[in-house]
Amino acid sequence: MKMIWNVMQNVFQKLLEGYGSFFALSHPASKVLILIAALLQPHSGFLGLLGGLSVIAWRRALQFETDSERIEIINGILLGSLMGSLYTGNYTDILFTVTGGLL
Repeated sequence: MKMIWNVMQNVFQKLLEGYGSFFALSHPASKVLILIAALLQPHSGFLGLLGGLSVIAWRRALQFETDSERIEIINGILLGSLMGSLYTGNYTDILFTVTGGLL
């Protein structure tokens, strides 16, 4: 149970780093505020969150190095936000966002 909590905490920290990197923010509270602001638009916010999570999951599954991880998490967030703002967030958009995290 402790290991699952540590993995979830690590993933959330990486996701916050990705959101904070949009504006080069370093304070944890500002990163959380950016995440909350992104979630104010439900479709783009949740698909952006899914895009970032899918990048983290694909990188772990394929055992990639963590050198360029932050910029790739940002790209996943941007892909998901774009899909959510252009489309309605149905299953094809979700599938595209999750598989787009692989690219």
